[in-house]
Amino acid sequence: MKLNAQILAGLARACGIASFTTIGIISIYNLPIYAQSTTFFCGSNKGIPVTYARTPRGNVPMIRWSDRSFGDNWTSRRRCEDVSRRFQRNYDNGTLKTLATGKLNGYPVLCAAVNQDDPCTEKTLLFTLKRNANARRVVERLLDTRGLAAGKIVNQSACKDDCPVYVNVDVYLSSATPE
Repeated sequence: MKLNAQILAGLARACGIASFTTIGIISIYNLPIYAQSTTFFCGSNKGIPVTYARTPRGNVPMIRWSDRSFGDNWTSRRRCEDVSRRFQRNYDNGTLKTLATGKLNGYPVLCAAVNQDDPCTEKTLLFTLKRNANARRVVERLLDTRGLAAGKIVNQSACKDDCPVYVNVDVYLSSATPE
């Protein structure tokens, strides 16, 4: 009788572990593939610093840092490294669902957001543009065109040229061309 109770207890434990394992595996399979192991880093392509997202599909270019007009103290490489860390921090914090243009301290910026109407803050700031820069044009120039076409949502208000731009990061990562 005691042996049967031990066998039943062991069987119950094994079934419980198998159930939790199955639930965990099902949960993982419901995640988009890029969300399982995306990391952001600064690399280079043809001598130009690039912020990449490392995904199971390959390295997806996020931003090519070819503009050298920010002075000697703020080189393209330094911007790439700093912004790549900001992408990773926002990704880890769960705030990198949308890339959004906005204003912060009077400057046009690109920031991370969960929702389109989230304001840009110091914590979600990805990078600052030059004071008179057209944020929409800069985003369209920096990001991969195929990924941008799939993931871009432009505010449909009656604004003229400098409309806010919102890019769905999940769609962008699954549509942009890996290198």
